Amino acid sequence: VLNYEIEKWDTSGISTLWVKIPQIDSASSTDYVYMYYGNSGASATATTTGVWDSNYVTVQHWGEDPAGSAPQFQDSTVNNKDGTASSSQVGGVVVASTTAGKFGSGLDFNGNTQFVSQGETQLAPLANGSAEFWFDIDTVAASSTNRYLFSRVKSGSNDGELRVYVDTASGSVNRDKIVYQIECTVPSTISPIATSTASTTVDSWYHVTAVWDDDTAGAMKLYVNGSQVGYSNTTTCGSEATAVVTMQGKNNALNNGYFDGQMDELRVSNIARSADWINASYAAGQDTLNTYAAAESGGGPLSVCTAYNT
Repeated sequence: VLNYEIEKWDTSGISTLWVKIPQIDSASSTDYVYMYYGNSGASATATTTGVWDSNYVTVQHWGEDPAGSAPQFQDSTVNNKDGTASSSQVGGVVVASTTAGKFGSGLDFNGNTQFVSQGETQLAPLANGSAEFWFDIDTVAASSTNRYLFSRVKSGSNDGELRVYVDTASGSVNRDKIVYQIECTVPSTISPIATSTASTTVDSWYHVTAVWDDDTAGAMKLYVNGSQVGYSNTTTCGSEATAVVTMQGKNNALNNGYFDGQMDELRVSNIARSADWINASYAAGQDTLNTYAAAESGGGPLSVCTAYNT
């Protein structure tokens, strides 16, 4: 039996499950995965934490109720690095609302007050790593600040701070593009930047992965929809030496740059994921990694669905 996690089970609609498959060779037509369902007498044996390899620091599906008790967004790995729905609204807490995500449910941010936070002890500094997520922006109208997607920054100049955002600043040369930046003050004040080549548009889901490696020139890479779209030849100036709050949906140092749109499926790793890994992750999200056979009846209260690689 393979390790699997049930994010959402809907007997009359679309269900979302995550399955760890040891190996399926490229272009194989002989490797199969079988899913058995429909037996009311069988017990669920989901092994949620077994799905995600040891290099994952946190995996959050963001399908939980944001208005529930904090931390609302449960980490599916063994690390228990949960996320908290937050708001900067004075006089009351108005957290992001649940909406239809890329997979199951996701979060809808209002662009003014809402964000998700990971405390300083939740996501420690990483010399090598990857951060990936899906987003669908509601507006790319010019604003005084950018729309932040992933932020590990604090006030002042600090080496190793990283941020990923949609550039909506008026007059910017990167207007409407996805920007990935690591701040550096030593040996120079030039902060490596990787930028997407195409502009973002509203009502479209984008898969973004930011990769970094302190010791390797050219290892700072930005992937959008499974393809590398930008990189920096500069050896990054090192990861942050001290812990810092990580946020999705705003610039956590300046308390601005709120994101307006939907986000789903945050995953942070402690290694620089490979191009093949990132492409496979995107293809899985687009449901193009595998093909599926029709369900077969088992002669009783049981059905079988077959999936195989293409």
